[in-house]
Amino acid sequence: MLRSFLVAGLLLLSPPLQAQDDASTRSTPTAIDEYVVLATGDTLRGDVTLRDRFLRSQLVVLDDSTEYELDDIVEVNDTDGNYAVARITGSPTLLRRVEAGRISLYSKTFDHGPAMEVPTGPQGLGMTMPMGGGSTTYEYFRVGTGDVQKASAGNLKPVFADHPESLALINRHQTLSYVQWGMVGVGLATLIAGAVSSTPENEGDEVELSPLVFVGAGIAVGSWIPHFMRQGLVHQSIETYNR
Repeated sequence: MLRSFLVAGLLLLSPPLQAQDDASTRSTPTAIDEYVVLATGDTLRGDVTLRDRFLRSQLVVLDDSTEYELDDIVEVNDTDGNYAVARITGSPTLLRRVEAGRISLYSKTFDHGPAMEVPTGPQGLGMTMPMGGGSTTYEYFRVGTGDVQKASAGNLKPVFADHPESLALINRHQTLSYVQWGMVGVGLATLIAGAVSSTPENEGDEVELSPLVFVGAGIAVGSWIPHFMRQGLVHQSIETYNR
């Protein structure tokens, strides 16, 4: 009798245990496929590490033993993402892929260091304008396995010639760029004209700011509106094309 009860208990416990085992197996994450594609076309798989070098291009290390210069490879895939190797500044650099498909979109962020305060307006007025500093992100694209190109409207328009929706998005991006830089030019010109007209004729005279200073500053600051409006349009146009 006791033996029968033990057998019945084991049979009742078996399904949940099996289900738990299956669930743990299903939840196990799939290992990321890390690899390096050489310029020769060979694909080498293993643990990929990107190593920064002072004043030199990055180094790609495979399995902590074999080192490759960026000149020797065309593509890298590691735990952080996929990268293409391109020459955009005269030396090879890694571009991070942010959209994959018939057209792949890549980006690269360049750090400009700290900003500098540049004096503007009449001497002694204390007016300054921050110049430089911060960082800038540039976008690039590649059709299939072709060459990497800058993701400009001029380069993308021929690609989108047969896709009206993507073409409309990139045209909007281009129009907003024209508006932005036009406002920057008009704003700076007006600001400089106002600063010049505010300069006292005689040393020691009281400085009276021309209204043009405020108008020019307002136009220049307003140029950020079309700048923010066009953010993401390149990505959106490529994403739409890849659907």
